[in-house]
Amino acid sequence: MTRREAFTALGVGTFVTTTSAQQPEPPLSLLAPYQATVGPSAAALPSSGVVRGVVLKAISPGHTIYIGTNNTLTAANGWPIADNDSVAFDISEASQIWVVASAADQRIAILPYR
Repeated sequence: MTRREAFTALGVGTFVTTTSAQQPEPPLSLLAPYQATVGPSAAALPSSGVVRGVVLKAISPGHTIYIGTNNTLTAANGWPIADNDSVAFDISEASQIWVVASAADQRIAILPYR
């Protein structure tokens, strides 16, 4: 399964690749998904181990989860993900992403891939 097919199957949205036609895309391997609790204090996502990227999905009925890159993350400076929305990152480790929520005890689903 190509990365494009995987993102389409997950309903993540439009996937744009920058690889040239001469360079075949390596196969995508989905790893075991997991979830994390998100609250009003910024925290790094739990470790995924070494990966090529992650897909994140907010599970926060009536609330918003914000993502960023460090512990200074707040609702004012983070990227918002509404309940049931997904976003994908080509990143080597999930713990490089920080999250904060507009309310306590929200959840985020994490799907790592290699």
